[in-house]
Amino acid sequence: MWSEPESRDELKGLGWRQGSILPRGIVEVEEQEVAIVVSQDCDLLNEDLAKEPVFEILVAKRIKRLDGNFIKGRNPRRINVSASRAGETWLLDAHASSRSFQSREVLLGNRPDGDVAADDLDYLKRWLGRRYYRAAFPDNFNERIRPANDKIEARLLNLSKPLTSVFLAVSDAELPPGRDYEITIYGAMLDDDYQDQALRDAALQEMTALATAVGGCTGISVLDFDVRGEADISLNDLRTLSRWDYDSLSLKAPGAPLVPVDAD
Repeated sequence: MWSEPESRDELKGLGWRQGSILPRGIVEVEEQEVAIVVSQDCDLLNEDLAKEPVFEILVAKRIKRLDGNFIKGRNPRRINVSASRAGETWLLDAHASSRSFQSREVLLGNRPDGDVAADDLDYLKRWLGRRYYRAAFPDNFNERIRPANDKIEARLLNLSKPLTSVFLAVSDAELPPGRDYEITIYGAMLDDDYQDQALRDAALQEMTALATAVGGCTGISVLDFDVRGEADISLNDLRTLSRWDYDSLSLKAPGAPLVPVDAD
């Protein structure tokens, strides 16, 4: 039975937080599945049950190895993370559709069975958030790069280790034939990696291949491309940059519906 603020203090004392793994019996999952708390800490530990009656969970399935296509939030619909559960490391695969809500009262008297690894929790948070603020590139832009989709997709799906994401600056207008889309492409790196010349050179090589593939399309002009440390990408930059991932290239045929792209 919920009581204020005692129940909030109990949940906090038991160690419940975003990324916690529910013990068996609270929700129904398969033997090789876990339920992860994905509600924000402030919502999860709110003392007023009327204001926050439920919390959100994400069901994930245990896998043998992480897939590079789904780590670090690279795919907007699927993610791989690592977690600690019952003293073991679990590698997990989750789909964005595998979410549901439970009453916060079910957490009372129960302790978490584990937690998502701290680094992966950061990616999980951003992955979940990007589901709700996704920008779309112009249809005409997507049509123009369609001939190079395979080459572009291969690069975006297989980012080398130094690159954490790729950002694109492009007009949001539907430009007519004869007017090029003038674009700038930036690859982002962790700041420590950016200081390593060898890693920076490897990242720049990836960006060169990507820029070459895009720039070879009719009606596309690559003004500039580069790699930057994440600390060098400012809030002002993010007002004009959109995160570019392979999901934007899910164009099966000319004129087919376009899948929007994540923006950070």
